[in-house]
Amino acid sequence: VNCIGWDLVAKTVEAIGRVSDLPLAVSPNAGVPTESNGIRYPGQERELAQKLAELVLPDVSVCGGCCGTGTAYIESLRESEGGSERHR
Repeated sequence: VNCIGWDLVAKTVEAIGRVSDLPLAVSPNAGVPTESNGIRYPGQERELAQKLAELVLPDVSVCGGCCGTGTAYIESLRESEGGSERHR
């Protein structure tokens, strides 16, 4: 699941999980961009990472980030999961 907001990722992962037990990978974006002084994404790293950890990560094998995310986002995602390296 790639380049959609975390809320849609959660719904998509849930729907796929009902019909498949295959490993899932997700790379959500940082929200719907706005064009105020350039393209900006509304999502804050810690907020998005926490939401993903709560709603998505228990059901996925790989999680990354797409548009509007970066190193700080991935670091926050890892921290929100307690720094673990899960393998499924």
